[in-house]
Amino acid sequence: MSDNKDLLKYHIVGTEFVGRQSVIYRALDTESNLVAIKMLLPDVRSNRSALKEMRHEAELMLDFDHPNIIRGIEFVESNSTPALVMEYLSAENLKTILLRRRDFIKEHGREVLFQACDAFSYVHERGLAHMDVKPENILCGEEGATKLLDFALARSIGKRRLFFRPPISGTRPYIAPETIRRKAPDERTDVYSLGVTIYEMLTGRPPFQSGDPDEILRQHLSKTPPLMRSKNRDIAVRMDELVMEMLSKKPADRPKDMQQVKKRLEHISLFDK
Repeated sequence: MSDNKDLLKYHIVGTEFVGRQSVIYRALDTESNLVAIKMLLPDVRSNRSALKEMRHEAELMLDFDHPNIIRGIEFVESNSTPALVMEYLSAENLKTILLRRRDFIKEHGREVLFQACDAFSYVHERGLAHMDVKPENILCGEEGATKLLDFALARSIGKRRLFFRPPISGTRPYIAPETIRRKAPDERTDVYSLGVTIYEMLTGRPPFQSGDPDEILRQHLSKTPPLMRSKNRDIAVRMDELVMEMLSKKPADRPKDMQQVKKRLEHISLFDK
C-alpha cells in the first residue's frame, strides 16, 4: 500500500460513478494512461466500517488476476482520503445498459453471463463469496466484454459473522434468503443473486419490488417469484426454468456453483424469438 503523496501523481479528469458511499473518478497517471480511482464520499470517510470495507476490497483486488475482474493497481492509504486505484474500462454498468439499450441483451447477453460465471467461479475458488451481485457491479463494453467490480462486502465461504445481530450485507432486491437469516454464505449465495440479476436482464425488473425495504426481504424469504415468461413471452422456457431454480429459497435446490450455471446456459437460448 502507498501513502498519501502517491495520490498526487494522478490527475483527475472526470467523474465516472457516484454511489451511496463512494465515488469513482476517471484519472490520468504519470504516463497519461487512464485509470479509475475510488474514494469514499466526504461524509463517509470517518465511518470505520466503510474504511474497513474499502481496505478489504483493496486487498482482494490487488491480489486478483482474472480477465473478467477489474484489476487493482494500488491502494493509497490516507487518514483523510484513502483511494483505490484500478484499471479503467471504457464501459457502462449493466444497470445503465438495461435502462437505455435493451437490444444489448439480445445481442450480447449470453456472452456477458458466460464471462460473469467465470469471474465468480474464480472468486469462489479463492474461498470467497462476492455478496453484492447486481447489475451495477457488472461492467460491459460495447461488444460484451465483461468485468466484475466492488468486492467491499466479499466474505469467506462458510464463515459466519460472530458478533451479535450483524447487519445484512448486500443490496435488498438482490439478496439471498440465507443472507437475510444471517447464515454463512457459499457459492450458491451468489448464484441466487445472479439469478435475480438475470431476471432483471430479461424482464426489465427484479422479481421482488416494494416501496418498503423490509417487505422486499420478506418476499425473498417466502414469496415465489413470478415466472419470467409472465413478463416477457419471448423468454425461452428452459431459461425461465434455470432462473427459477437459481431463485430457490433453499441453497440445496439451486445449481451448486457458477460453472454448473454456465454449462446449463451453454445449451439454452435466452429468448425463443
